[in-house]
Order: sequence, then C-alpha cells, then structure tokens
Amino acid sequence: MFLSQKNTFKYKLLAFLILLFLFFLIADAVIHKGMVRVMMPETFLNIPSSSQKVFPENPLINKNKEWMKAVNAPERMNRVRTNTSGIEMDIYFDYPAKTFSVHHNINDTGYYQFEDLLKLYYKKRLTASIWMDFKNLSPQNQQDALNALILLRDKYHLENKILVESSYPELLNPFADQKFYTSYYTPYFNPYLIDKDSLKTITNQIQNHLSKSKVQALSGYYFQFPFLHERFPDYPILIWGSND
Repeated sequence: MFLSQKNTFKYKLLAFLILLFLFFLIADAVIHKGMVRVMMPETFLNIPSSSQKVFPENPLINKNKEWMKAVNAPERMNRVRTNTSGIEMDIYFDYPAKTFSVHHNINDTGYYQFEDLLKLYYKKRLTASIWMDFKNLSPQNQQDALNALILLRDKYHLENKILVESSYPELLNPFADQKFYTSYYTPYFNPYLIDKDSLKTITNQIQNHLSKSKVQALSGYYFQFPFLHERFPDYPILIWGSND
C-alpha cells in the first residue's frame, strides 16, 4: 500500500512538472512570439510580396559571397589577400575638401583618406570589389561626391568594382546612372522581435523608397535576410554580421 501511494505521488509530481513546463513554454512563446518563427518557420506577412523593377542593371565584379568588413586603415588593407572577393569601407565625404575619408563614426578624430587606401590597394595589385558604406550622403554633397568618385574610379581602374550604399536610396540615382552598383541600407529592425503591424509599416516604408530609386540591391543585418528576401524577392540581399 505504501509503495502504491509513493508511485501515485511520483506520477502526480511528474504530471505537474510537465504541465508547469508546458505553461512556461506557451508563456515564453507568447512573450517572444517573433522568435517562434525561427523554430516553426512561416511567412512573416500573409500579403503578396512587393516587387519593383531593378533598373538599371549595373554589373558588379564579385567572385564569391564572403567580403572583408571594415577595411578602414592601412593595417587592415595589408591583411586583404590577393584572392579576396570584396572589401567593405565606411566612407564620409568632406564637402569643403571634396575628398573622401574613411572611418566608422562621424566624431572619429583619427582617420585615413580614401585615396590613400586606394593607393595601397593599387600597390598590392588587389582585385577585390569595394563596398562603400556612404555614411553622410546628402542632397548638398551628392553631385560633388559623385564627381569625385568618378575620378577615383577612372584613376584606379575600378570599373564595375564599386558598390555605393546609403540609407537614402533616392540620392543614389545619379550614381546608378553613372554605372555604379548601388544598395539601399534598410532601416534597422529585428523581424523576429516586432509585431506584424510594425513589419507592414517597415515594408511600406522600404517600398516607398524603392519606388523613387534605381538601387540594384538591399542591405541589412544578417537576421533581416529572411524578411527582406521574402518581401522583396526581386532584389539581391546584402548582409553582414559580427565575426562570431
């Protein structure tokens, strides 16, 4: 009789623990409902994907998908191997000097000139394409920046090797017209952590920008790829992440 009561208690305790586990699992799924999409994939939005004609089709020399990030200094440029497919650089345009500088943050006091790094690129006989994360493109510097970039492209033989990226895709139209490959740096968001109404708002925002621009690609963080690929299937999606 004692053993029977003990076994009954064990089964009740086990059933209680299972129910408690299921409760916390369901509660966690509700709290982090976006992350459930990772475990149980589904479409982000049950609406037709957006489409936009990609024009013009400017080619970009690109041997493979892996590029080297943040090549913002000579020591980084010296680490670029001759067979590297592409490198990414953080670019600012100095309007008074009509030159480009290379640094990640606008308040950085120590930085290098873009052309100085291009000289090193040329000296090493590199063939990598260059992803320019254009940090401060604006209506005021747009034309001067384009003129300066055309001169650098011709001087260092970088035809079809420059990708220009900006958060303001409409400002990239003149660059696309001059046969630069261009990409729209989409707003920062994590599609797994926000609700569907917010995703619809972001979709409309991106689509509105695309309707006014000629960019060839969209770019964002690695965790944005599934959403961007689903919503804008006509565009290549360029992504980046940390070293881990």
